[in-house]
Amino acid sequence: GCWVLSSKELVSLFFILQKWYFARDKGTAHHLLIISDACYSGHMVTEAAELALRDVSVQASCHPSFTSLDTEGECFSDLLVWRLERRYGLKCHEDRKIDMI
Repeated sequence: GCWVLSSKELVSLFFILQKWYFARDKGTAHHLLIISDACYSGHMVTEAAELALRDVSVQASCHPSFTSLDTEGECFSDLLVWRLERRYGLKCHEDRKIDMI
């Protein structure tokens, strides 16, 4: 259920939650949405469900035992951004940042 960075560092749901709760206590954000487009990302969904977090949602690109689809034009992230652009009037920039229009 961890992300593996190019530096081989592991980023777990626990690590993300630690940072989130620390930042949330200092700001005005009320809900964290994690969208994970990574192999075996369903593990993060399972972990979050077991913790019964009311202020955190996790969306995964695949089941905990599957690898994520990584074919150009068919990736989970690409399809998600495409849907957000059309449904909610969001615009995705080349650097993958999403802005409200």
